[in-house]
Amino acid sequence: MDEQNITGAAEANAAAEKKTEGTAEKPEQKMFSQEDVNKIISDRLSRESAKWEAKLLDAQKMAEMTAEQKAQYQKEQHEQELLQREQEVTKRELQMTAKEALIEKGLPVELSEVLNYADAEACTKSIDAVEKAFRSAVEEAVDKRIKQSAKTPKTGDNGGMSGVEAAFYGLNPNLKNERN
Repeated sequence: MDEQNITGAAEANAAAEKKTEGTAEKPEQKMFSQEDVNKIISDRLSRESAKWEAKLLDAQKMAEMTAEQKAQYQKEQHEQELLQREQEVTKRELQMTAKEALIEKGLPVELSEVLNYADAEACTKSIDAVEKAFRSAVEEAVDKRIKQSAKTPKTGDNGGMSGVEAAFYGLNPNLKNERN
């Protein structure tokens, strides 16, 4: 990218801003300084350069190898790629199975993001641990809520009875007389 393109883009942005100044809505655009653009480009170039250097080293290694060594190296590379693909497929399968298990257990599917997908056994153990922790947290929250709701203040209108007691005795007036 040369300076003319950057300058031209900046001028086009300035012209667009002048057009939109008269309107109520002005789109927010991030402006990059020349230093920012240079840094972005140099970072990208260094990443791509590193990739090409790795490929070049690989090609040099291949050139120095005998035909038998090349075949063995290519076989190992192919096996690594297959192993990586197999691991990815296994992980996807475990994720789907885990989501189904979470749904069966009545747990949020979002919990699947914290599970261990190293293998089926680790996944099952992590589902059990997450279920235990989730149910414990829910139980604590419910208990806390129950304790808070049990502390309802008694009103003087009902003769010192709580709202639940008043409703109960309202339906069973004979019991109220026995209480007193």
